[in-house]
Amino acid sequence: MPMNLNELKLKLVGKIIESSDQCLKYAVDKSYLEPVLPRCVILPECDADIKAILAYANATKQSITVRGGGSGKSGGAIPESDGIIISFEKMNAISEVDISNRCIAVEPGAILDDIKRVVDASGLWYPVDPSSSDWCTIGGNVAENSGGANAIKYGVTRDYVLGLKGYFASGEPFSFGGACHKDVAGYDLKSLLVGSEGTLGIITKITLSLIPKPRLTKSFWCSFTTMSEACQFLNVMLTSSYHLSGAEFIQPDCLKAVSAYLDQDISLLKAPALLCRYDSDSEAGIEAFSRTLVREVGSRG
Repeated sequence: MPMNLNELKLKLVGKIIESSDQCLKYAVDKSYLEPVLPRCVILPECDADIKAILAYANATKQSITVRGGGSGKSGGAIPESDGIIISFEKMNAISEVDISNRCIAVEPGAILDDIKRVVDASGLWYPVDPSSSDWCTIGGNVAENSGGANAIKYGVTRDYVLGLKGYFASGEPFSFGGACHKDVAGYDLKSLLVGSEGTLGIITKITLSLIPKPRLTKSFWCSFTTMSEACQFLNVMLTSSYHLSGAEFIQPDCLKAVSAYLDQDISLLKAPALLCRYDSDSEAGIEAFSRTLVREVGSRG
């Protein structure tokens, strides 16, 4: 006989939530999809819990949806009807930074900004910066291959994943990569797992590559007559020797919405606009970029 849910409870360090009222908050994410109520939500606390959950789900033919912070827009955290949600909020450990190998090992439930604070204290930097960094989890970032405005220079999550450990749906463990930056032998299976939205396996440990943090960074607001001019300007900058570290287009309607939300008059800021950022290791570098920016924007308006 397959084990029942009560027997699974006895095997777990973590807990199981069955109340419909409590499960309801796990039925949605930040996508616009309709909520789907799971049969239960399981909060594992260790790898042994994951193995037990997979054994139960396979024996009872129940679907599993893995959930991070629920900040995703693609619906990846929405469960199957009457399925099981694995929420990693209790598996949120962050190890000490490995300075020698410029990396850090974390559990999937760790909040991204918490990881960043630990890394910043070491003098290194994890640059990937999605807008939900104060509440999204690194496991969700890996599952969705998250990026942010600075992807234009620093890339996305996949570019910083050195190693992944976890379990396939069968319960078989996997371990790909590690602290070695030059990991080029064999199939790059860890990159296949990144962005797979939990469909290929359940990740329980992530090793992230870290880089030195730029000494200086400065943001610039560039206004244009048309959005076409703003796009042309960005193309010019991307083919220059100046490598923008962030870029976001802003349309007039967006600026009006910001003004209404803040209840402030920000009419001095004109749109269409490009909000861009530049990093440098010297004040002279920032000043040289600023002069170039004024010249290029001025030539278009």
